[in-house]
Amino acid sequence: MLILKRADSPAFHRINYPSRLEWLIELPEHEIVRSARRRRISLEVRHDRRVILRLPSHISDEEGQRFLASRVDWVLRSQNEMLSREHGRLPVHMEQGGSMPWLGRDYTVELQPGIEPSVTDDGLMLLPAPANASPEMQQHCIRLGIDRLIDREAMPYIGARLRELSERTGLQGTTLVLKDYRSRWGSCSNTGTITLNRRLMLCRPDVVDYVIVHELCHLRHLNHGKRFWQLVEKHCPSWRRQRDWLKVNATLLEF
Repeated sequence: MLILKRADSPAFHRINYPSRLEWLIELPEHEIVRSARRRRISLEVRHDRRVILRLPSHISDEEGQRFLASRVDWVLRSQNEMLSREHGRLPVHMEQGGSMPWLGRDYTVELQPGIEPSVTDDGLMLLPAPANASPEMQQHCIRLGIDRLIDREAMPYIGARLRELSERTGLQGTTLVLKDYRSRWGSCSNTGTITLNRRLMLCRPDVVDYVIVHELCHLRHLNHGKRFWQLVEKHCPSWRRQRDWLKVNATLLEF
């Protein structure tokens, strides 16, 4: 039986990987090209986001990957700029009449005094705010209202998706915890606890499913090695598109 818990539940076990292993795991996918005429290591991010690591013939793969690790921020920034042009970031405007994402749809913010936060079939996100609120007060009320909406809707929705995907994949965790992360969308412990970010409610449904599948696959492989990604692809063949979407819209973590 899967146990559902909110963020204020007892602490969960966090997996800490050795620092050397961590950077090896998190290196971007790349192709190594060698040349006897080349004198220095260089990096190139192609228009299709492929990373080319060019090495002189006397430089080892490990030395080249250390160079890549030292430039990984530049590589990811370059890839994200390309992704932004390709996919576009979600519109987020915290004001009356602004646009807010919710499970794959952009809703128009409607501020009204004394109402319960909700989304409507005709595309409105109704949030409580005093009449004639200042722009600063509007932003404050929008954050509070969306937080209340997430608090009410996240566990039923994400819990249902986790149960369905667990049955579909045959990968069963022990406990689901929802909490606010500022730097990740989810995690999985070696005791079977799956912790997911409440802000997944601001993402597309297929992206929510990908994050859940990603963490379920960690029940089998507590790393990001080849067999892990093969298992992810088995259960979520389009995972690269969802991962790219999350990279482009990483600012939702800071909402």
